[in-house]
Amino acid sequence: MIVIVSDFGTFLRQRSERMVVINRRAGDGEAEYPFIDMEGVLILNRGITITTDLIFELQKRSINITLIDKKSDIHLSFENGSAVNDPELIKNQVYASQSPKGCEIARAIITCKLKNQAAILKFFMKNNAERMPETIARSIKSAIEKIELFAGSIQELEGDDVEKFKSALFLVEAHAAQKYFRALTRLLPEEIGFNGRVQRTPVDQFNMALNYCYGILKGVVSNYLNKYGISKYLGMLHSHAADRISFTFDVMEEFRQATCDLALISFFRNGGKIGVEKGKIDMESRRKLASIFFSRLNSTFVYNGGETNMAEIIEEKISEIRGLILGKNPHRPFVLKW
Repeated sequence: MIVIVSDFGTFLRQRSERMVVINRRAGDGEAEYPFIDMEGVLILNRGITITTDLIFELQKRSINITLIDKKSDIHLSFENGSAVNDPELIKNQVYASQSPKGCEIARAIITCKLKNQAAILKFFMKNNAERMPETIARSIKSAIEKIELFAGSIQELEGDDVEKFKSALFLVEAHAAQKYFRALTRLLPEEIGFNGRVQRTPVDQFNMALNYCYGILKGVVSNYLNKYGISKYLGMLHSHAADRISFTFDVMEEFRQATCDLALISFFRNGGKIGVEKGKIDMESRRKLASIFFSRLNSTFVYNGGETNMAEIIEEKISEIRGLILGKNPHRPFVLKW
């Protein structure tokens, strides 16, 4: 369980084996959360107080605290104290980020991303086949075919020259993204004003919601990378820069569609809306989007013959990436079943 705290004036403290959340300003009284049931604390607002005793206890128990603002930027993340510290892993990650080995990791992740984009479109075509106009169905089917061709072309890229490979891979990814988001304009209601992907200062509800949920995913992925001792900064695809969590951005690509896109497309197709104040998502809608994200993250489904959820899959796949960097085992990217 990840506890979401969003109300101004909330006070967080420790009481024995529990975290206590108090907001008398809102008249909510107290809520208690046993540490044994907690995986993290997500703080979505300013004006929230947390005691140092609680911070130390959460760190001791490897429970992460992440602060995210209304633009979905991570301002602070108290990482767990039991993270693996393996110099051999960091040495191998540095080598991989500058070698064909890193190209193969990036190739696998982006191929997976494109397959998941195609799977999303197939899912909504399958579940709306009887109600979907023929012209829309044809355009979405065409997008699926082109995205799958792009995914296949990635296998033909040469990985000997790292920088040329990255440039070529980004180009293929960009072409596929254009087809994917253009197809989404046919699936989403016209009234939300979605005309394509906009990352910076979007004005439509879908792009705002995507950016916000991607920001939460960024915190989840960063926390698991830290847990397994993998540097967030040594990317295989995204370039290195001061304070840029490049490898977080790399790994996120594998899970964007499964955690965020699928849930948000369904939300808006079912008549969902978010509130916006002065170009930013309002607090009630931020709580709603966080709830949608974590509901998807923790909902169970059958995978490889057993029940699991996306939180467990993300951790499992990051553990595999750790083994791959160390040369101990392969990474089998998560591809959505449609």
